[in-house]
Amino acid sequence: MYNQNSRTVEVRERLAFQDKTQMEDPIQSLDSIDIIGRRKDGGVDLVIVVSSFLDDTPVRVHLLKQKIQNYVDSIFSDEFQGKFGNVENTHYAIVLKCTVEPHHNVNSLIRTIAQYLSEYHIKLIIEI
Repeated sequence: MYNQNSRTVEVRERLAFQDKTQMEDPIQSLDSIDIIGRRKDGGVDLVIVVSSFLDDTPVRVHLLKQKIQNYVDSIFSDEFQGKFGNVENTHYAIVLKCTVEPHHNVNSLIRTIAQYLSEYHIKLIIEI
């Protein structure tokens, strides 16, 4: 027999689970820059806030790569370079601000990405 109250409870539980799951992603808001600041030396730091343990699951690795790519796209945009300076003349850094050390496989991936980005005059660093 169909019970309206039990169906309502089931829907609420599913929504609560989805909210909790989304909140637990260590990297959020893929389409925006979390924090940006100009350093005293004229460089620019773009911070990615990593709010919990960054494991090496495909979903989390995808979030990390996508967020970094979005930051790089922002740095190379005409509007951004007009405001903060040309990437070849300004010291840009993408800073992963982590609450805990990421999974060792993620650290390895970050080192690989950092090496690649250095060819474009962008540093990628981890701060715990």
